[in-house]
Amino acid sequence: MSTDQHRPDALPPVGEDGVADIRDIPVSLPSLAKPDNTPLAPCDLPTTSQLIADWLSDLADRIAHGQRAEVTGAVYARSIRPWLAFLADEARTDYPTPATVHAFQGAAFSRGLKPATVNLLIATVSSLYRYAERHDRYPAIARSLERIREWRDGPLPSLTHEQILAIRSRMSLAITSAETALHTADPKPRDGIRLRLTILRRDRALLGILYSTAVRLVSLERANTSDVDLTARTLRHQPKRHRAKDAVSYLAQSATDDLAAYLQDRQRFDDGAPEMPLFQAHDRRMAGNRLTTRSMSRIILNHLIASGHVACEVGKPGTPGRVRQPRQLSAHGIRRSSARRIVEKYGLEVARELLQHASVETTRRAYARIKQDTDLRRAAEDLGS
Repeated sequence: MSTDQHRPDALPPVGEDGVADIRDIPVSLPSLAKPDNTPLAPCDLPTTSQLIADWLSDLADRIAHGQRAEVTGAVYARSIRPWLAFLADEARTDYPTPATVHAFQGAAFSRGLKPATVNLLIATVSSLYRYAERHDRYPAIARSLERIREWRDGPLPSLTHEQILAIRSRMSLAITSAETALHTADPKPRDGIRLRLTILRRDRALLGILYSTAVRLVSLERANTSDVDLTARTLRHQPKRHRAKDAVSYLAQSATDDLAAYLQDRQRFDDGAPEMPLFQAHDRRMAGNRLTTRSMSRIILNHLIASGHVACEVGKPGTPGRVRQPRQLSAHGIRRSSARRIVEKYGLEVARELLQHASVETTRRAYARIKQDTDLRRAAEDLGS
């Protein structure tokens, strides 16, 4: 097998029967998020090839004018490739019909692709033919497409208010211990202790802001120090799918104090510029870089593991192994914990505003799944007593 077949941007290889194998279609979400500027492989589908080229050009114009997100263009440019390969190698047609799309959907789903991945492929095809319909270039295929049902009604685990406070108290004890060690240590190891102290203060501030504002990690990744008003206790940020920092969240007093302590401690690293990242990496290899959503997720997950809320397999000495139940309780679970607390104390409408949901029904559905997890745990305890 050639090395080109392993490239993430390569079209699926053709088997001995001349049919493309959908199992080799590069549809994993991480790879789809990467920009892809390589040309599409030539095939004998002039109509569809030209349509895709015009569609991607139109999409690029809409991105340039702020109508679509940049990541959307990268995802669509990559995930349209399996459809073009399917038309050329399996359907062998340049004029697909709704039946052709359903065959593509069935072929992908029967190969074991997850519903979310299949739905992403179908959404891409739908976007292509919505564009074609708007420009009177093709029949209305898009309106006949149906998404595969994804199971999203399961319970959503969250932490109680008391458990969040316990994690913060644990962080504060670690900070106090580091402060004591800093004053009693010999001069040589003080730099390492001071660095650990800064990291602990950053982590405590990160937890406090996540819990008191319920913002998503992507909002904190984009936030700068100038977006915070410690006196008014506000955070101006850019929510999901927004093009500007047009949302304001309010900080709890404890979160404000934690953030102020972190920023003051960080002054020895900063150059005083107003647009410094709100949260930075401080390890020696990435020092000064903006914390990514992945880094923030890992930080919160490590504290959840240390607090006993997430179980891991046995790993190498000094490091935890793989999480036993991935995606069960994570950094996003802190947002769910905020929703749980606010719904129970102030109701759904206030929680909707906090979570910045477009509809209160979204908040209601999320809280129902959170409450379901709590009720099932209580039921299990009752059955065991």
